[in-house]
Amino acid sequence: MQSLYSKLSILKDDESFFSNSRKNSTIKQIQKELNLSIDEAVILSIIMSYQIQDSYSTDFSDIKKDFKLENDDYLKYLNVAYKLEKKGLIASAERRRGRNSRISPQFNVDDMIFNKLILGYDYLNDVNFSDIYSVVNVIANLIEKKDDKKLTEYRLITEASRVFEKLDVKEEFAKAIAKYSIKEKLILMHLIFEYIDGNSGERVNRLCEIFFDDLSNRAKYLEALLKQELDIFKDKLVKLEEKTNFFDSSADVELTPKAIALLLQTKDKSKKREFKSQFTKHIKYDSLKKEIFLDERVARDINQLKSVCSSKNFNKIVKDLKKANLPSGIVSIFYGFPGTGKTASVYEIAKLTKRDVLQVDISSIQSKWVGESEKNTKAIFEEYYRACEILKTKPILLFNEADAIISKRLDVNDAVGQMNNTMQNILLEELENFNGIFIATTNLIDNMDDAFSRRFLNKIKFDRPTAKTREHIWKSKLPELESSIYEELSKYDLSGGQIENVTRKYLINKILNQKKFNYDEVLEYIKEETSFKKDENGLKVGFLK
Repeated sequence: MQSLYSKLSILKDDESFFSNSRKNSTIKQIQKELNLSIDEAVILSIIMSYQIQDSYSTDFSDIKKDFKLENDDYLKYLNVAYKLEKKGLIASAERRRGRNSRISPQFNVDDMIFNKLILGYDYLNDVNFSDIYSVVNVIANLIEKKDDKKLTEYRLITEASRVFEKLDVKEEFAKAIAKYSIKEKLILMHLIFEYIDGNSGERVNRLCEIFFDDLSNRAKYLEALLKQELDIFKDKLVKLEEKTNFFDSSADVELTPKAIALLLQTKDKSKKREFKSQFTKHIKYDSLKKEIFLDERVARDINQLKSVCSSKNFNKIVKDLKKANLPSGIVSIFYGFPGTGKTASVYEIAKLTKRDVLQVDISSIQSKWVGESEKNTKAIFEEYYRACEILKTKPILLFNEADAIISKRLDVNDAVGQMNNTMQNILLEELENFNGIFIATTNLIDNMDDAFSRRFLNKIKFDRPTAKTREHIWKSKLPELESSIYEELSKYDLSGGQIENVTRKYLINKILNQKKFNYDEVLEYIKEETSFKKDENGLKVGFLK
Protein backbone atom coordinates (compact mmCIF):
# COMPACT_ATOMS: atom_id res chain seq x y z
CA MET A 1 0.00 0.00 0.00
CA GLN A 2 1.34 3.40 -0.97
CA SER A 3 2.29 5.51 2.05
CA LEU A 4 0.89 8.96 2.66
CA TYR A 5 4.45 10.24 2.24
CA SER A 6 4.56 8.87 -1.31
CA LYS A 7 1.09 10.19 -2.10
CA LEU A 8 1.89 13.69 -0.85
CA SER A 9 5.31 13.90 -2.45
CA ILE A 10 3.88 13.78 -5.99
CA LEU A 11 1.17 16.40 -5.53
CA LYS A 12 3.56 19.28 -6.24
CA ASP A 13 4.18 17.94 -9.71
CA ASP A 14 0.52 17.32 -10.58
CA GLU A 15 -0.55 20.24 -12.80
CA SER A 16 -4.23 19.30 -12.41
CA PHE A 17 -3.99 19.19 -8.62
CA PHE A 18 -6.32 22.10 -7.85
CA SER A 19 -8.90 21.25 -10.49
CA ASN A 20 -9.11 17.59 -9.36
CA SER A 21 -8.48 18.11 -5.64
CA ARG A 22 -12.04 17.39 -4.53
CA LYS A 23 -11.80 13.90 -6.02
CA ASN A 24 -8.33 13.19 -4.65
CA SER A 25 -8.38 10.34 -2.11
CA THR A 26 -5.25 11.68 -0.36
CA ILE A 27 -6.99 15.02 0.27
CA LYS A 28 -10.07 13.24 1.62
CA GLN A 29 -7.90 11.12 3.94
CA ILE A 30 -6.25 14.22 5.45
CA GLN A 31 -9.60 16.01 5.65
CA LYS A 32 -11.08 13.17 7.69
CA GLU A 33 -8.02 12.60 9.89
CA LEU A 34 -7.66 16.26 10.92
CA ASN A 35 -11.35 17.23 10.75
CA LEU A 36 -10.78 19.95 8.10
CA SER A 37 -12.81 21.51 5.33
CA ILE A 38 -11.97 20.31 1.83
CA ASP A 39 -10.18 23.59 0.98
CA GLU A 40 -8.15 23.41 4.22
CA ALA A 41 -7.11 19.84 3.40
CA VAL A 42 -6.11 20.95 -0.11
CA ILE A 43 -3.82 23.73 1.10
CA LEU A 44 -2.31 21.70 3.93
CA SER A 45 -1.57 18.86 1.50
CA ILE A 46 0.12 21.05 -1.11
CA ILE A 47 2.26 22.87 1.48
CA MET A 48 3.30 19.49 2.86
CA SER A 49 4.15 18.30 -0.67
CA TYR A 50 6.48 21.28 -1.18
CA GLN A 51 7.97 20.77 2.26
CA ILE A 52 8.74 17.09 1.54
CA GLN A 53 10.45 17.81 -1.79
CA ASP A 54 12.29 21.05 -1.26
CA SER A 55 12.77 22.81 2.06
CA TYR A 56 11.47 23.34 5.56
CA SER A 57 9.15 26.19 4.47
CA THR A 58 7.04 26.91 1.41
CA ASP A 59 6.77 30.27 -0.33
CA PHE A 60 3.05 30.57 -1.01
CA SER A 61 3.65 32.68 -4.14
CA ASP A 62 5.45 29.66 -5.64
CA ILE A 63 2.14 27.79 -5.51
CA LYS A 64 0.50 30.56 -7.53
CA LYS A 65 3.29 30.47 -10.12
CA ASP A 66 3.63 26.68 -10.38
CA PHE A 67 -0.11 26.03 -10.74
CA LYS A 68 -0.85 29.20 -12.73
CA LEU A 69 -3.54 30.32 -10.28
CA GLU A 70 -5.60 33.39 -11.10
CA ASN A 71 -5.40 36.24 -8.61
CA ASP A 72 -8.86 35.54 -7.20
CA ASP A 73 -8.11 31.85 -6.68
CA TYR A 74 -4.75 32.68 -5.17
CA LEU A 75 -6.30 35.07 -2.64
CA LYS A 76 -9.00 32.51 -1.85
CA TYR A 77 -6.42 29.83 -1.04
CA LEU A 78 -4.21 32.33 0.78
CA ASN A 79 -7.12 33.09 3.13
CA VAL A 80 -7.52 29.34 3.69
CA ALA A 81 -3.82 29.15 4.60
CA TYR A 82 -4.28 31.90 7.19
CA LYS A 83 -7.18 29.91 8.67
CA LEU A 84 -4.86 26.91 8.98
CA GLU A 85 -2.30 29.18 10.64
CA LYS A 86 -4.90 30.37 13.15
CA LYS A 87 -5.71 26.75 13.95
CA GLY A 88 -2.01 26.11 14.44
CA LEU A 89 -1.65 23.47 11.75
CA ILE A 90 0.86 25.57 9.81
CA ALA A 91 3.11 28.41 10.93
CA SER A 92 4.32 31.51 9.18
CA ALA A 93 8.07 31.18 8.58
CA GLU A 94 10.31 34.25 8.93
CA ARG A 95 12.18 35.42 5.83
CA ARG A 96 15.65 36.85 6.10
CA ARG A 97 15.84 40.05 8.12
CA GLY A 98 12.38 39.31 9.56
CA ARG A 99 10.41 40.28 6.46
CA ASN A 100 7.40 38.14 5.58
CA SER A 101 4.83 39.69 3.23
CA ARG A 102 1.15 39.13 4.00
CA ILE A 103 0.50 38.66 0.27
CA SER A 104 3.45 36.36 -0.30
CA PRO A 105 4.13 34.57 2.98
CA GLN A 106 6.19 31.48 3.75
CA PHE A 107 4.58 28.59 5.67
CA ASN A 108 5.73 25.37 7.24
CA VAL A 109 3.65 22.52 8.66
CA ASP A 110 3.51 22.02 12.43
CA ASP A 111 6.04 19.37 13.52
CA MET A 112 3.49 17.21 15.36
CA ILE A 113 1.18 17.16 12.34
CA PHE A 114 4.06 16.46 9.96
CA ASN A 115 5.39 13.62 12.16
CA LYS A 116 1.95 12.05 12.47
CA LEU A 117 0.99 12.21 8.79
CA ILE A 118 4.35 11.68 7.11
CA LEU A 119 6.39 9.65 9.56
CA GLY A 120 3.44 7.81 11.13
CA TYR A 121 4.65 8.85 14.58
CA ASP A 122 2.13 10.05 17.19
CA TYR A 123 3.76 11.37 20.39
CA LEU A 124 0.76 10.10 22.37
CA ASN A 125 1.89 6.54 21.66
CA ASP A 126 4.68 7.13 24.19
CA VAL A 127 2.32 8.24 26.97
CA ASN A 128 1.29 5.87 29.76
CA PHE A 129 -2.34 6.88 30.27
CA SER A 130 -2.69 4.77 33.42
CA ASP A 131 -0.04 6.95 35.11
CA ILE A 132 -1.36 10.43 35.92
CA TYR A 133 2.17 11.83 36.13
CA SER A 134 2.89 10.70 32.57
CA VAL A 135 -0.21 12.62 31.47
CA VAL A 136 0.87 15.66 33.51
CA ASN A 137 4.21 15.61 31.71
CA VAL A 138 2.72 15.56 28.21
CA ILE A 139 0.35 18.42 29.10
CA ALA A 140 3.31 20.39 30.46
CA ASN A 141 5.09 19.90 27.12
CA LEU A 142 2.04 21.17 25.24
CA ILE A 143 1.84 24.26 27.43
CA GLU A 144 5.55 24.88 26.89
CA LYS A 145 5.01 24.73 23.11
CA LYS A 146 2.14 27.19 23.48
CA ASP A 147 4.45 29.52 25.43
CA ASP A 148 7.04 29.28 22.67
CA LYS A 149 4.31 30.13 20.13
CA LYS A 150 4.67 26.73 18.51
CA LEU A 151 1.04 25.97 19.31
CA THR A 152 -2.00 28.20 18.99
CA GLU A 153 -4.92 28.29 21.42
CA TYR A 154 -6.89 26.10 19.02
CA ARG A 155 -4.12 23.51 18.76
CA LEU A 156 -3.53 23.46 22.53
CA ILE A 157 -7.17 22.65 23.16
CA THR A 158 -7.28 20.15 20.28
CA GLU A 159 -4.19 18.28 21.48
CA ALA A 160 -5.29 18.42 25.13
CA SER A 161 -8.65 16.94 24.11
CA ARG A 162 -6.83 14.03 22.47
CA VAL A 163 -4.86 13.49 25.66
CA PHE A 164 -7.87 13.54 27.98
CA GLU A 165 -9.88 11.25 25.70
CA LYS A 166 -7.22 8.59 26.27
CA LEU A 167 -7.09 8.92 30.07
CA ASP A 168 -7.49 5.61 31.87
CA VAL A 169 -10.70 6.04 33.87
CA LYS A 170 -9.64 3.22 36.18
CA GLU A 171 -7.03 5.61 37.56
CA GLU A 172 -8.65 7.36 40.56
CA PHE A 173 -7.56 10.91 39.82
CA ALA A 174 -8.47 10.59 36.14
CA LYS A 175 -11.89 9.26 37.12
CA ALA A 176 -12.43 12.15 39.53
CA ILE A 177 -11.70 14.87 36.93
CA ALA A 178 -13.55 13.29 33.99
CA LYS A 179 -16.58 15.58 34.39
CA TYR A 180 -14.68 18.87 34.07
CA SER A 181 -14.15 21.04 30.99
CA ILE A 182 -10.92 20.83 28.96
CA LYS A 183 -9.60 24.09 30.43
CA GLU A 184 -10.40 22.97 34.00
CA LYS A 185 -8.52 19.72 33.38
CA LEU A 186 -5.62 21.73 31.95
CA ILE A 187 -5.55 23.87 35.11
CA LEU A 188 -5.43 20.78 37.31
CA MET A 189 -2.66 19.15 35.24
CA HIS A 190 -0.63 22.37 35.23
CA LEU A 191 -1.04 22.83 39.00
CA ILE A 192 0.06 19.24 39.60
CA PHE A 193 3.17 19.93 37.51
CA GLU A 194 3.85 23.08 39.56
CA TYR A 195 3.25 21.16 42.81
CA ILE A 196 5.74 18.46 41.81
CA ASP A 197 8.18 21.19 40.79
CA GLY A 198 8.00 22.68 44.29
CA ASN A 199 5.77 25.67 43.51
CA SER A 200 2.63 26.53 45.47
CA GLY A 201 0.53 27.36 42.42
CA GLU A 202 0.19 29.52 39.31
CA ARG A 203 -0.88 33.14 38.90
CA VAL A 204 -4.44 33.66 37.70
CA ASN A 205 -3.41 36.02 34.89
CA ARG A 206 -0.74 33.55 33.77
CA LEU A 207 -3.33 30.75 33.41
CA CYS A 208 -5.46 33.01 31.22
CA GLU A 209 -2.41 33.87 29.13
CA ILE A 210 -1.75 30.16 28.59
CA PHE A 211 -5.27 29.43 27.38
CA PHE A 212 -6.24 32.44 25.30
CA ASP A 213 -4.72 34.34 22.39
CA ASP A 214 -7.59 36.84 22.33
CA LEU A 215 -7.49 39.54 25.03
CA SER A 216 -11.27 39.74 25.37
CA ASN A 217 -11.63 36.01 26.03
CA ARG A 218 -8.67 36.18 28.40
CA ALA A 219 -10.37 38.94 30.42
CA LYS A 220 -13.66 37.02 30.66
CA TYR A 221 -11.92 33.87 31.91
CA LEU A 222 -9.87 35.93 34.37
CA GLU A 223 -13.12 37.22 35.87
CA ALA A 224 -14.51 33.67 36.16
CA LEU A 225 -11.35 32.53 37.96
CA LEU A 226 -11.30 35.45 40.39
CA LYS A 227 -14.97 34.94 41.19
CA GLN A 228 -14.23 31.20 41.65
CA GLU A 229 -17.12 30.26 39.36
CA LEU A 230 -15.52 27.11 37.91
CA ASP A 231 -16.62 23.68 39.12
CA ILE A 232 -13.10 22.84 40.30
CA PHE A 233 -13.45 25.67 42.83
CA LYS A 234 -16.92 24.55 43.90
CA ASP A 235 -15.69 20.97 44.37
CA LYS A 236 -12.76 22.21 46.50
CA LEU A 237 -10.01 20.89 44.21
CA VAL A 238 -8.42 24.31 43.76
CA LYS A 239 -8.45 27.53 45.74
CA LEU A 240 -7.29 31.12 45.39
CA GLU A 241 -4.33 32.29 47.42
CA GLU A 242 -5.37 34.54 50.30
CA LYS A 243 -4.86 38.17 49.31
CA THR A 244 -5.58 41.42 51.12
CA ASN A 245 -7.03 42.89 47.91
CA PHE A 246 -10.01 41.20 46.29
CA PHE A 247 -9.82 40.38 42.56
CA ASP A 248 -6.03 40.52 42.51
CA SER A 249 -5.05 39.08 39.13
CA SER A 250 -1.59 38.18 40.44
CA ALA A 251 -3.06 35.88 43.10
CA ASP A 252 -2.09 32.21 42.81
CA VAL A 253 -4.48 29.38 42.06
CA GLU A 254 -3.42 26.42 44.21
CA LEU A 255 -4.31 22.77 44.65
CA THR A 256 -6.28 22.14 47.83
CA PRO A 257 -5.34 19.44 50.35
CA LYS A 258 -8.34 17.51 49.02
CA ALA A 259 -6.86 17.46 45.50
CA ILE A 260 -3.40 16.56 46.76
CA ALA A 261 -4.81 13.76 48.91
CA LEU A 262 -6.74 12.43 45.92
CA LEU A 263 -3.61 12.60 43.77
CA LEU A 264 -1.36 10.85 46.29
CA GLN A 265 -4.01 8.24 47.00
CA THR A 266 -3.74 7.03 43.42
CA LYS A 267 0.01 6.56 43.65
CA ASP A 268 0.32 4.81 47.03
CA LYS A 269 -2.57 2.43 47.45
CA SER A 270 -0.47 -0.11 49.35
CA LYS A 271 -0.02 2.20 52.32
CA LYS A 272 -2.86 2.98 54.69
CA ARG A 273 -3.32 6.72 54.89
CA GLU A 274 -3.78 8.22 58.31
CA PHE A 275 -5.70 11.38 59.05
CA LYS A 276 -3.84 13.86 61.26
CA SER A 277 -5.74 16.89 62.47
CA GLN A 278 -4.15 20.30 62.91
CA PHE A 279 -6.98 22.81 63.25
CA THR A 280 -9.58 20.51 64.83
CA LYS A 281 -9.72 18.01 67.68
CA HIS A 282 -10.25 14.56 66.19
CA ILE A 283 -12.57 12.50 68.43
CA LYS A 284 -13.07 8.89 67.32
CA TYR A 285 -16.60 7.61 67.61
CA ASP A 286 -15.59 4.43 69.45
CA SER A 287 -14.12 6.53 72.28
CA LEU A 288 -17.52 8.11 73.04
CA LYS A 289 -19.20 6.32 75.96
CA LYS A 290 -21.27 9.01 77.63
CA GLU A 291 -25.00 8.37 78.12
CA ILE A 292 -27.44 11.27 77.83
CA PHE A 293 -31.03 11.86 78.94
CA LEU A 294 -33.18 14.31 77.00
CA ASP A 295 -36.73 15.56 77.23
CA GLU A 296 -39.16 13.87 74.86
CA ARG A 297 -39.33 16.75 72.37
CA VAL A 298 -35.54 17.18 72.12
CA ALA A 299 -35.02 13.40 71.98
CA ARG A 300 -37.44 13.21 69.04
CA ASP A 301 -35.52 15.88 67.10
CA ILE A 302 -32.17 14.30 67.89
CA ASN A 303 -33.40 10.85 66.85
CA GLN A 304 -34.52 12.26 63.50
CA LEU A 305 -31.07 13.77 62.96
CA LYS A 306 -29.49 10.44 63.92
CA SER A 307 -31.61 8.80 61.24
CA VAL A 308 -30.51 11.37 58.64
CA CYS A 309 -26.83 10.80 59.52
CA SER A 310 -27.04 7.02 59.49
CA SER A 311 -25.10 5.36 56.69
CA LYS A 312 -28.33 3.76 55.48
CA ASN A 313 -30.01 7.10 54.76
CA PHE A 314 -27.29 9.73 54.44
CA ASN A 315 -25.99 8.98 50.93
CA LYS A 316 -29.49 8.68 49.48
CA ILE A 317 -30.58 11.97 51.07
CA VAL A 318 -27.51 13.79 49.74
CA LYS A 319 -27.99 12.31 46.27
CA ASP A 320 -31.68 13.32 46.14
CA LEU A 321 -30.94 16.85 47.38
CA LYS A 322 -28.28 17.32 44.68
CA LYS A 323 -30.66 15.94 42.07
CA ALA A 324 -33.21 18.55 43.13
CA ASN A 325 -30.50 21.23 42.81
CA LEU A 326 -30.67 21.94 46.57
CA PRO A 327 -27.83 22.34 49.10
CA SER A 328 -26.80 18.83 50.14
CA GLY A 329 -25.03 19.62 53.42
CA ILE A 330 -26.67 18.56 56.69
CA VAL A 331 -26.12 21.79 58.62
CA SER A 332 -27.60 22.07 62.13
CA ILE A 333 -27.48 24.23 65.23
CA PHE A 334 -28.16 23.14 68.82
CA TYR A 335 -29.06 26.06 71.06
CA GLY A 336 -30.31 26.67 74.60
CA PHE A 337 -29.24 26.75 78.24
CA PRO A 338 -25.71 25.70 79.20
CA GLY A 339 -25.35 22.14 80.44
CA THR A 340 -28.49 20.84 78.74
CA GLY A 341 -26.78 18.21 76.56
CA LYS A 342 -26.02 20.01 73.29
CA THR A 343 -22.44 18.77 72.91
CA ALA A 344 -23.31 15.39 74.44
CA SER A 345 -26.06 14.99 71.83
CA VAL A 346 -23.54 15.55 69.02
CA TYR A 347 -21.37 12.83 70.57
CA GLU A 348 -24.41 10.56 70.84
CA ILE A 349 -25.20 11.01 67.13
CA ALA A 350 -21.56 10.35 66.26
CA LYS A 351 -21.43 7.23 68.42
CA LEU A 352 -24.62 5.71 67.01
CA THR A 353 -23.84 6.53 63.36
CA LYS A 354 -20.16 5.54 63.70
CA ARG A 355 -18.87 8.92 62.58
CA ASP A 356 -15.82 10.59 64.06
CA VAL A 357 -16.10 14.19 65.29
CA LEU A 358 -13.80 17.02 64.23
CA GLN A 359 -14.34 19.53 67.03
CA VAL A 360 -13.42 23.18 66.62
CA ASP A 361 -12.44 25.43 69.51
CA ILE A 362 -13.20 28.92 68.20
CA SER A 363 -10.67 30.59 70.50
CA SER A 364 -7.88 28.41 69.10
CA ILE A 365 -8.34 29.69 65.54
CA GLN A 366 -8.44 33.37 66.48
CA SER A 367 -5.03 34.99 66.10
CA LYS A 368 -3.61 38.40 66.93
CA TRP A 369 -1.87 38.41 63.53
CA VAL A 370 -3.69 40.08 60.66
CA GLY A 371 -5.14 37.54 58.23
CA GLU A 372 -4.24 34.44 60.27
CA SER A 373 -7.71 33.93 61.77
CA GLU A 374 -9.27 34.08 58.33
CA LYS A 375 -6.78 31.54 56.97
CA ASN A 376 -7.43 29.29 59.98
CA THR A 377 -11.17 29.39 59.33
CA LYS A 378 -10.67 28.25 55.71
CA ALA A 379 -8.12 25.66 56.84
CA ILE A 380 -10.74 24.03 59.11
CA PHE A 381 -12.95 23.24 56.14
CA GLU A 382 -10.00 22.09 54.05
CA GLU A 383 -9.04 19.76 56.90
CA TYR A 384 -12.62 18.49 57.09
CA TYR A 385 -12.73 17.63 53.38
CA ARG A 386 -9.34 15.93 53.69
CA ALA A 387 -10.77 13.85 56.55
CA CYS A 388 -13.74 12.95 54.32
CA GLU A 389 -11.29 11.51 51.78
CA ILE A 390 -9.30 9.50 54.31
CA LEU A 391 -11.74 8.31 56.99
CA LYS A 392 -14.07 5.41 56.30
CA THR A 393 -17.19 7.48 56.92
CA LYS A 394 -17.80 11.21 56.56
CA PRO A 395 -17.16 12.79 59.99
CA ILE A 396 -19.19 15.43 61.84
CA LEU A 397 -17.70 18.92 61.92
CA LEU A 398 -18.58 20.42 65.31
CA PHE A 399 -18.25 24.14 66.05
CA ASN A 400 -18.67 23.90 69.82
CA GLU A 401 -19.74 27.03 71.70
CA ALA A 402 -19.81 28.95 68.45
CA ASP A 403 -21.27 32.14 69.94
CA ALA A 404 -18.23 34.26 69.00
CA ILE A 405 -18.29 33.41 65.30
CA ILE A 406 -22.06 33.39 64.61
CA SER A 407 -22.96 36.48 66.64
CA LYS A 408 -24.27 39.66 65.02
CA ARG A 409 -21.69 41.28 62.80
CA LEU A 410 -20.04 44.44 64.04
CA ASP A 411 -19.54 47.85 62.52
CA VAL A 412 -15.93 47.76 61.39
CA ASN A 413 -14.06 50.31 63.49
CA ASP A 414 -10.87 48.37 64.13
CA ALA A 415 -8.82 45.39 62.97
CA VAL A 416 -10.53 43.02 65.43
CA GLY A 417 -13.99 43.89 64.13
CA GLN A 418 -12.83 43.46 60.55
CA MET A 419 -11.27 40.09 61.42
CA ASN A 420 -14.50 38.82 63.04
CA ASN A 421 -16.60 39.96 60.11
CA THR A 422 -14.25 38.33 57.60
CA MET A 423 -14.28 35.07 59.57
CA GLN A 424 -18.08 35.15 59.54
CA ASN A 425 -18.18 35.83 55.80
CA ILE A 426 -15.89 32.85 55.20
CA LEU A 427 -18.07 30.64 57.41
CA LEU A 428 -21.25 31.78 55.65
CA GLU A 429 -19.68 31.04 52.25
CA GLU A 430 -18.47 27.60 53.35
CA LEU A 431 -21.86 26.66 54.81
CA GLU A 432 -23.61 27.79 51.62
CA ASN A 433 -21.81 25.07 49.63
CA PHE A 434 -21.08 22.65 52.49
CA ASN A 435 -20.84 18.98 51.63
CA GLY A 436 -21.03 16.91 54.79
CA ILE A 437 -22.39 17.08 58.35
CA PHE A 438 -21.96 20.32 60.29
CA ILE A 439 -23.27 21.05 63.79
CA ALA A 440 -22.80 24.23 65.81
CA THR A 441 -23.73 24.69 69.47
CA THR A 442 -24.52 28.00 71.15
CA ASN A 443 -25.95 29.33 74.41
CA LEU A 444 -26.81 32.73 72.92
CA ILE A 445 -29.20 32.16 70.02
CA ASP A 446 -30.74 35.64 70.34
CA ASN A 447 -27.37 37.15 69.44
CA MET A 448 -27.00 35.07 66.25
CA ASP A 449 -26.62 37.01 63.01
CA ASP A 450 -29.67 36.67 60.75
CA ALA A 451 -27.48 35.61 57.82
CA PHE A 452 -26.75 32.32 59.61
CA SER A 453 -30.40 31.49 60.23
CA ARG A 454 -31.13 30.21 56.72
CA ARG A 455 -27.86 28.26 56.59
CA PHE A 456 -29.02 25.89 59.36
CA LEU A 457 -31.32 23.14 58.13
CA ASN A 458 -32.07 21.86 61.66
CA LYS A 459 -32.51 24.23 64.60
CA ILE A 460 -32.91 22.20 67.79
CA LYS A 461 -33.68 23.98 71.06
CA PHE A 462 -32.43 22.53 74.36
CA ASP A 463 -34.52 23.68 77.33
CA ARG A 464 -33.67 23.00 80.94
CA PRO A 465 -34.62 19.36 81.66
CA THR A 466 -38.00 18.47 83.13
CA ALA A 467 -38.26 16.84 86.57
CA LYS A 468 -38.71 13.43 84.93
CA THR A 469 -35.53 13.86 82.88
CA ARG A 470 -33.62 15.17 85.91
CA GLU A 471 -34.65 12.04 87.80
CA HIS A 472 -33.12 9.87 85.04
CA ILE A 473 -29.92 11.93 85.14
CA TRP A 474 -29.60 11.57 88.93
CA LYS A 475 -30.09 7.80 88.62
CA SER A 476 -27.31 7.58 86.01
CA LYS A 477 -24.89 9.55 88.20
CA LEU A 478 -25.71 7.98 91.59
CA PRO A 479 -27.12 4.55 90.70
CA GLU A 480 -27.28 3.00 94.21
CA LEU A 481 -29.81 5.26 95.96
CA GLU A 482 -33.44 4.65 96.89
CA SER A 483 -36.08 5.71 94.38
CA SER A 484 -37.61 8.25 96.75
CA ILE A 485 -34.30 10.15 96.92
CA TYR A 486 -34.17 10.54 93.14
CA GLU A 487 -37.68 11.94 93.19
CA GLU A 488 -36.69 14.51 95.81
CA LEU A 489 -33.50 15.51 94.03
CA SER A 490 -35.34 15.93 90.73
CA LYS A 491 -37.38 18.79 92.25
CA TYR A 492 -34.31 21.02 92.14
CA ASP A 493 -34.22 22.92 88.84
CA LEU A 494 -30.73 21.98 87.68
CA SER A 495 -29.37 21.42 84.21
CA GLY A 496 -27.68 18.15 83.33
CA GLY A 497 -24.29 19.88 83.58
CA GLN A 498 -25.10 21.18 87.07
CA ILE A 499 -26.21 17.71 88.23
CA GLU A 500 -22.92 16.33 86.95
CA ASN A 501 -20.96 18.97 88.91
CA VAL A 502 -22.86 18.15 92.12
CA THR A 503 -22.29 14.39 91.78
CA ARG A 504 -18.60 14.83 90.97
CA LYS A 505 -18.05 16.95 94.09
CA TYR A 506 -20.00 14.50 96.20
CA LEU A 507 -18.14 11.43 94.90
CA ILE A 508 -14.73 13.08 95.35
CA ASN A 509 -15.55 13.93 98.96
CA LYS A 510 -16.93 10.43 99.54
CA ILE A 511 -13.69 8.84 98.27
CA LEU A 512 -11.50 11.14 100.35
CA ASN A 513 -13.45 10.70 103.61
CA GLN A 514 -14.88 7.19 103.16
CA LYS A 515 -18.42 8.36 103.97
CA LYS A 516 -21.78 6.73 103.31
CA PHE A 517 -24.42 8.59 101.34
CA ASN A 518 -25.34 11.86 103.03
CA TYR A 519 -28.44 13.57 101.64
CA ASP A 520 -27.74 16.85 103.42
CA GLU A 521 -24.28 16.99 101.91
CA VAL A 522 -25.75 16.63 98.40
CA LEU A 523 -28.21 19.43 99.19
CA GLU A 524 -25.31 21.63 100.26
CA TYR A 525 -23.60 21.06 96.91
CA ILE A 526 -26.87 21.84 95.10
CA LYS A 527 -27.10 25.09 97.04
CA GLU A 528 -23.53 26.00 96.06
CA GLU A 529 -24.25 25.23 92.41
CA THR A 530 -27.51 27.19 92.21
CA SER A 531 -26.36 30.20 94.19
CA PHE A 532 -23.16 30.64 92.14
CA LYS A 533 -24.97 32.51 89.38
CA LYS A 534 -28.40 34.10 89.18
CA ASP A 535 -30.75 33.60 86.28
CA GLU A 536 -31.85 36.30 83.84
CA ASN A 537 -34.56 37.63 86.20
CA GLY A 538 -32.24 37.91 89.15
CA LEU A 539 -33.86 34.94 90.94
CA LYS A 540 -31.88 32.03 92.31
CA VAL A 541 -32.51 28.74 90.63
CA GLY A 542 -33.50 26.35 93.37
CA PHE A 543 -36.03 24.02 94.93
CA LEU A 544 -39.45 23.77 93.26
CA LYS A 545 -42.63 22.93 95.20
